[in-house]
Amino acid sequence: MSLPTTIGGVALAFAGYPVARRLGGRFGVPAVLPDDETVREDLLKWLVTGALLAYVLVVETEPLGSLGATLPPPILPGSGVGGLLALLGWWAGGVVGTVVLSTVAYNLFRHVDWDTSEEFTDEQADRPTALFLFTGITAGITESVLYQAYPIERLAALSGSVALAGVASWLAFTAVHYATDRFSLQATVFTSVPALAVTALYVLSGSVYVVVLVHATVNALSFLSQ
Repeated sequence: MSLPTTIGGVALAFAGYPVARRLGGRFGVPAVLPDDETVREDLLKWLVTGALLAYVLVVETEPLGSLGATLPPPILPGSGVGGLLALLGWWAGGVVGTVVLSTVAYNLFRHVDWDTSEEFTDEQADRPTALFLFTGITAGITESVLYQAYPIERLAALSGSVALAGVASWLAFTAVHYATDRFSLQATVFTSVPALAVTALYVLSGSVYVVVLVHATVNALSFLSQ
């Protein structure tokens, strides 16, 4: 795959949603879209994800399976526990790890009186359950493709280092939260913790299924906690 093609795809993955969101705010929202601002943003994420998948198929002429659409290896090497059982193991371990890291970060931020994006979380919790779950599932699927699967796979192939690709994707994923203007700088730093967790999960497992399940589950748990 050529360098310009890879750069174009990574640019679409990293910048597609923030740019689409800003254009929507600049030119107005079509009347056919819902009144709920978060739902409109969710639909934009699906639109950008669809554009990226089309880019993979048409421009790169690569199969969608090249985006980590594979079951993870056994969570305990040599255990022989693979397939769906391995996926369940990664899912459970990923959820626990992400929740623990986020809880530690939350307590540290609260100790120094830093913003932990509680205003955004409370705003989401006030929405109807069906809409919140739609947002959680949307984030779990679209963000896992845009900010983990695609960029890590392509940047790793380009650089030869999956670790370097993971760091670049983590930084971009964190920056996107700030670029939406819905998170303060402190809250963005806070979100970098769960962002690091799901990025590490992809680097270690190589499976987008793991990241989607963990991300969506943690989102659902954040609703239940409210």
